[in-house]
Amino acid sequence: WGDHFGKVVILTFSGKEEHVIEKIITALAEDAVSQIAEIPAKKDLCFGDLTILPAQRIVLLNGVEIPLTTREFDVLHFIASHPGQVFTMKQLYECTIHEPYYETFHTIRSAIYRIRKKIGANCIQNIYGYGYKFDWNPT
Repeated sequence: WGDHFGKVVILTFSGKEEHVIEKIITALAEDAVSQIAEIPAKKDLCFGDLTILPAQRIVLLNGVEIPLTTREFDVLHFIASHPGQVFTMKQLYECTIHEPYYETFHTIRSAIYRIRKKIGANCIQNIYGYGYKFDWNPT
């Protein structure tokens, strides 16, 4: 049974260790069933006293970690990755949940409400009749 289900190996390397990846790929190339996927490192986002660390899925406000649910983090990270850009509820739903829209935006509205309560009411602005945008202006 063991090999029937396959094995997954996840390795992370810094740019200085890239030669190690090449050696591993060469060694695995002999095995026709091996698949290698590179996951690019996501950049940290900094907005004054707000820091979003996507690789660790951590949000810091004034150096203090703010606990967010998976959905809250995904919505915040997505919208903060495009500061000032306005997104419809459908766009936010499909880009963070990765499913087709199913006639309800309740999960997105709820996540935005909770994000605002946790890190500040002004961080995600409502664009009346259209959607939301990220604009870090804590006041």
